[in-house]
Amino acid sequence: MTNNPATQNMTKQSLGNRSYINQVKYSPKYQSVAMLGTNDGNAWIGFNLGTGVANQANWVNITGSNNILPNRPIVGVALDPTVAAANTPVGYAAMGGFDENTPTRTGHVYRVACDANCANPAWQDKTGNLPNIPVDSIIVNPNFSQQVFAGTDFGLYYTDDITVASPTWYRFDSGLPHSMIWDMQIDRGSTTLSVWTRSRGAYVWPLPSGPITTGTPTPTATATATATASPTATATATATATATATATATATPVTSPTATATATPTATATATATPVSTPTATATATATPGPIQLRGEGKKLGGINTSRLKWRGATSANVDVYRD
Repeated sequence: MTNNPATQNMTKQSLGNRSYINQVKYSPKYQSVAMLGTNDGNAWIGFNLGTGVANQANWVNITGSNNILPNRPIVGVALDPTVAAANTPVGYAAMGGFDENTPTRTGHVYRVACDANCANPAWQDKTGNLPNIPVDSIIVNPNFSQQVFAGTDFGLYYTDDITVASPTWYRFDSGLPHSMIWDMQIDRGSTTLSVWTRSRGAYVWPLPSGPITTGTPTPTATATATATASPTATATATATATATATATATATPVTSPTATATATPTATATATATPVSTPTATATATATPGPIQLRGEGKKLGGINTSRLKWRGATSANVDVYRD
């Protein structure tokens, strides 16, 4: 694979049979440039690869004696596909392990900028607010090189501006499981990001050409629903008489909103008035006598004058009145 170094061994050989190359990634723009990371903390960038001419390839150790780069496994690497020249690459290293393993050299994402042929590589810690968990893979968006994706042991993160001193990273929750992101790739047309998890399958997502303006592709929102209806129904029954019965019913509104998005829904209550009792009014009538019609008849019976009175009113009857 290489002409330089002649030993063909690019590890520190400090971990016995665990000193090996974890990943090799070619530049998406320049096929003659590649980067690799080893399990014992070495980083290399190769130039003039695959030219078909003998003795042309040259690998440069950019580890810098781990003065800035932590001496932990470099699990994933990536090269920026938008650099101006093949001999001035910009690369990224995804660090495994935890900060406690190297307390004087912490962090999980590092960026290296090279001058001509990486004679003086300059490393910067770009971990920002990432959690203290291993980063297993890393990749740059070719459409917007400030945007970098980092695959961790607990899912995918991204930043919209890797160029600032301490980038802000966001959790990517758009349909992805919270599992190890073992590797990532971008198609040749730079349209789609593919994410390869460990034991949870592979996923794809269309690459944007600018910042992800929502702060996270699909935010998980918890909405607070506020019910505004408090109806009270009043039923009134009126009997046909002097008595009047009034029943008061308390309505129970049906308000059970379930919020599933970022919103404050206004619940519309449907009130069903159920009277507690159905009053039956019993009227106590007080009769008031009305006008009476009298009719008198006079007869003489056995030499005795008699009169019969008839009247109509509340009660009809015949009354015989005898008078001498």
